[in-house]
Amino acid sequence: MNLTDLNFHHILCFWMIAHEGSVATAAKRLRLSQPTLSAHLRELESRLETILFHRTGRRLVLTEAGNLLLKHADDIFGRAQTLLKALRGINTSVPRLRLGVVESFPHLLAVDLFGSLLRDGPQLSLLAASGTSDSLLARLLSGDLDVVLLDSGERRGLSRRLRWHVFAQSALGVFAPASLARRIAAQFPESLHNQPFLMPGQNSPLRSKVESWLETLSSRVDIIGEFDNPALMKAFVMCRPALFVMPCVEQHHLRRLYRVELCHVIESLRQNYYLVSLRSSSHGTLLSDLLSRLLSELRTTEDKRDTCPTRKVRNAAPNS
Repeated sequence: MNLTDLNFHHILCFWMIAHEGSVATAAKRLRLSQPTLSAHLRELESRLETILFHRTGRRLVLTEAGNLLLKHADDIFGRAQTLLKALRGINTSVPRLRLGVVESFPHLLAVDLFGSLLRDGPQLSLLAASGTSDSLLARLLSGDLDVVLLDSGERRGLSRRLRWHVFAQSALGVFAPASLARRIAAQFPESLHNQPFLMPGQNSPLRSKVESWLETLSSRVDIIGEFDNPALMKAFVMCRPALFVMPCVEQHHLRRLYRVELCHVIESLRQNYYLVSLRSSSHGTLLSDLLSRLLSELRTTEDKRDTCPTRKVRNAAPNS
């Protein structure tokens, strides 16, 4: 028996009968008459040269061959349903932008970045994923994502297929709850001595920068915690007052959401933010048009939200 001899509609009929448990119910689901459905089942059994069901009273019981066929039919029609969903997504009139955001990226900055596209651009469906930089870049290279936002350029040598855009830069600042911030700001940096301090975790792109800065100080802080997840660090401060370092671009968000204030701007430390895309893409002109518009806006719009020193990097060269 060849593959071309199989009638997949007959297999669908068998699959529906097996899951519904009766010919009558399956016939209603398939919008077929019971005699027609029974005839399809007999034809399938004839072609396969085996019996698929035993009748026990009013019940249909799968034979060993029936159980084997059902297992493979579940896989066939499960994949078919997945394919139909994917095709509906491709054929939808609303384009999709699949965005990856590294876990340590300021998420509200990401929302600000894509806000104009969502508000003023073509009707757009945004699918957002988070993860490590390695996992997101791997998904970008495999075609599973369209754009990735990172706060570290250490993986720029990963592949020549990737195009890196430095779209923003921010100074780093020392933050603390308001009462602590006022005491610290008065005689900075001597006032840091023995003050509770939260360090970025070993996996944070800020870790080495903050360590280098602390080594230049004569005062020694009291490190009471280390956090890979910046959101968890910010939430911790609401329970126990402490100092921590964050990019100044987050200043207004930090004040509004976590009630912390900027104590000091560390002018010598700056944080870059990257938008990574593929050099050549099979996603069509829509994505290219969206990226071109986004980068154009980034080069021509000044950031007026933050009072501490931040600046957009104009005309940034890819892979810089």
